Amino acid sequence: MGAASPYTPQKWSKGDKLPAEFRDRQYVIDKYKEYNLPAPKKGYHWVGIGADYYQVSSNGTVYSVGPGG
Repeated sequence: MGAASPYTPQKWSKGDKLPAEFRDRQYVIDKYKEYNLPAPKKGYHWVGIGADYYQVSSNGTVYSVGPGG
């Protein structure tokens, strides 16, 4: 058995700013309906980080946390 990972996923809340590494295109969820997420507000988009979903602005500020978040 290997050692447990020292990485603990961080959680963000409304008003928090995601770190730059999580604002990359690879985290953007374009097909939000496939994840049972509501349409994002104008000027916002969904990102998936681990099992969590965040609706964020272009500068990474969290507007809302989706199911699982």
